[in-house]
Amino acid sequence: MIEKIQTVAVIGAGYMGGGIAQSLAMAGMKVILSDVSPQATQASLERLLREAGEFEAQGLFPAGAADKIKEYLTAADSIESAVASVDFIEEAVPEVPSIKHEVLRRICAAARPDAIIGTNTSTLPVHTLAPAVVNPERFLTVHFSNPAPFIPGVELETRKNW
Repeated sequence: MIEKIQTVAVIGAGYMGGGIAQSLAMAGMKVILSDVSPQATQASLERLLREAGEFEAQGLFPAGAADKIKEYLTAADSIESAVASVDFIEEAVPEVPSIKHEVLRRICAAARPDAIIGTNTSTLPVHTLAPAVVNPERFLTVHFSNPAPFIPGVELETRKNW
């Protein structure tokens, strides 16, 4: 059982996933980012690092945040390599059940059996996604508020609520 989350993979590097990755990296967690392809992931990482500098210059991020994000946020070549050894995985792909199911299956095939898996969904009930997860007792909704880097709220829904 994981006592403290120290490493995270964020799967889906769009607006929400990218903001989640920035937030977790700013909090000092090692974050590995993955998206649909290595090229898309690298482009998103570059965007997130550029935005972090802009947000810091505008006073939206605290001093030193851009450097901290650059230190703690990296890109993976695939979902499988991103999730292979992390404590927590946050899935933040589009709100399309078939896409989420496929990504969750890939995550489960490559992740440690004790890794916690969260989904950032606001429209899909977690019980409709749970069938795609091996060991669903480790699966929950971890829904970040939008925009993730600026609103500290996170909604959790565990299996007990299904």
